[in-house]
Amino acid sequence: MKSEIWIALDGGTTNTRGTVVIEGTVTETVKFDVGVRDTKGAGDNAVKAAVRACLEELLDRIRQNRESVEFVASGMLGSEAGLVDLPHVMAPANAMDLARGSIVWRDPLSDRIPIRILPGIRTGPSNGTGSQFEHLLAQDIMRGEETQVIGIREWLLARNQEFVSDAWLLLWPGSHTKLIAVEPDGTIAGSFTSLAGETYAALRSATLLKRSVPDESTGQMEEELLDQAVDAVETHGLLRAAFWTRVADITSSLDRERRGHWLSAIVTAEDVRSLSRQAWVRSGRFRRILVGGESGRQAAYVRALRRSVDTTVEPLEDEAVRNAAALGAVSLGRLTKSIL
Repeated sequence: MKSEIWIALDGGTTNTRGTVVIEGTVTETVKFDVGVRDTKGAGDNAVKAAVRACLEELLDRIRQNRESVEFVASGMLGSEAGLVDLPHVMAPANAMDLARGSIVWRDPLSDRIPIRILPGIRTGPSNGTGSQFEHLLAQDIMRGEETQVIGIREWLLARNQEFVSDAWLLLWPGSHTKLIAVEPDGTIAGSFTSLAGETYAALRSATLLKRSVPDESTGQMEEELLDQAVDAVETHGLLRAAFWTRVADITSSLDRERRGHWLSAIVTAEDVRSLSRQAWVRSGRFRRILVGGESGRQAAYVRALRRSVDTTVEPLEDEAVRNAAALGAVSLGRLTKSIL
């Protein structure tokens, strides 16, 4: 019997990834450090070149011709800076809505391989109490995290159904932090986004603080330092806490590596302070916050959240984090084949 082979492509702000999934199991992954911030718009851009490189390398690794493989793409590959500008579907949205909002795109420079591109989700103005502007501020967009929700939910249904038996929140820190509300049946109610990751990158590389921190921080952030950062941001705010990074350099209060950790910690603390006031978190209806993302950042958010909210906060296992986008994309790809 012929094996089901998929290549799932995922594009983000800073990288483009390709993953081979055979009979539901991830077997190969390749990543290029090219994302939508490296391209200025439509046309034959850097992201399209990265997608071609992913496909070429993965097809060579698995020794398959393209006719034997199904292709699906998610994330920013469905944006104007990716492969094609695909409209978002409106929240609340379920897997069927995402499948119906997908299209097939063929790259004229890559043997016209048919790639099923999945849409993102747009959160519309709220209907609750408050001013008209407050309703408008509830608007949000995401591309990619909705696919991760599908993959994580399937992964948990096979291993720990308790985590998703009630309404839950997914928090995914990265270049942008996404908080996503998910109903028990898997319907995505909406998203809430902050610019935390890019704010940290900008503070580290485009301000005076560049002189005081390493180009890249290494090692594990100390829990005590994170706790101090949470307290400093709560008392003095992000901007004062950020400037203290420079003071810590001049006065030798922290060594260079710990100053890098401090800067990351205060941005995390500010992000968590905002998230803890978000309506979904305050409502008490969402029983758990599941946290993904890179392991060091994940650990920092879990600790800071546990200090700030009454909701149960759980880190996702590495396997779920690593494979969520690919498994979710393949699940939606299969669904498109059954309905379109």
